[in-house]
Amino acid sequence: MKKKILITGAKGFFGTRFINRYQNEFEIAGLDVQQLDITDKTAVDATFAEFKPDYVIHAAAIAVTDFCNQHPDVAHKVNVQGAINVANACKANGSKLVFISTEQVFNGNPEAGPYTEQDTPVPDTVYGQNKLEAEGELKSILDEMWILRFTWLFGLPERNTTINPNVVWNTLQALTNGEMMQERRNEFRGLTYVHELIEQFPKIFTIPTVPTTPVLTTQPVATRLLNISCLS
Repeated sequence: MKKKILITGAKGFFGTRFINRYQNEFEIAGLDVQQLDITDKTAVDATFAEFKPDYVIHAAAIAVTDFCNQHPDVAHKVNVQGAINVANACKANGSKLVFISTEQVFNGNPEAGPYTEQDTPVPDTVYGQNKLEAEGELKSILDEMWILRFTWLFGLPERNTTINPNVVWNTLQALTNGEMMQERRNEFRGLTYVHELIEQFPKIFTIPTVPTTPVLTTQPVATRLLNISCLS
């Protein structure tokens, strides 16, 4: 019998590609805001009780930094309270949760990265603050879970998937069209090819989830998944 995965934010850049890759290997319920308002606790509870997922990938969020800074109440309702609703539903149904967080929890850190899970996050954006708060709330609800702090995902347009602006695609477009492009000179970001992440993602389910397991950031996740790949 196939394992069941419920993924929120299913129409996003990561979600669409994940579903395309694993729709024949898992029974997947891909939900976006049209199918499930995560701020509606009653709706979340009912959806989880009906589908009974083995795993939940909570990728739904308002991730536009400027919007979050301008509308902090709306951002908090979705990014924090919505995540709490999902975690409580996971607890009620015995589902294992993968919470998608962000490297923006480190945006205000004075020291340069890369960062590890031992570094204390100092977020300076509402989005980063929301995600860090949600991490703490979820850890208080669930005894076992995974928290992955995504860095900047990139990839190319594909059929039936969402494409987000990213420096790689923006550069290719500019070169193809013979156009100038402007990018920030003082921004240093990690980059992750979305399909490398997706190909290894199910192996995350084999990483032990115990209360003392730290949050995983980009570099440790990549290292651990590569080690698992070499052993399997």
